[in-house]
Amino acid sequence: MQISGNLSFFLMVAAATFSVESFAEGWSPDLEFKIEGGDLEESLTWISGFAYARDSLYRRNDCLGSEEQVASKDLVKVLNDEFEGEDITAEKATAALDKYLSRRYEEDCF
Repeated sequence: MQISGNLSFFLMVAAATFSVESFAEGWSPDLEFKIEGGDLEESLTWISGFAYARDSLYRRNDCLGSEEQVASKDLVKVLNDEFEGEDITAEKATAALDKYLSRRYEEDCF
């Protein structure tokens, strides 16, 4: 996966936040798919960045309650359920996650 410098830095920070938060909760991510051939760290970085971006978007549009968040843990479950054993593109992951998130949050929002 080729990632530009600024985006790469952002995703590394997001992944670090994801890792600390997730392990503090006692959750260890188990990915049953790959995103564009990436290893575990690269795929988790992509998911974390996606979750952070959607969380920010939904907060700006008042779609999330104060205690709600777009959690990487939930997104991993969605992708595990839909793409077990597959190597998927970022576009395919985005489509699946957008479908899930639109059912969960966007119906009353956008």
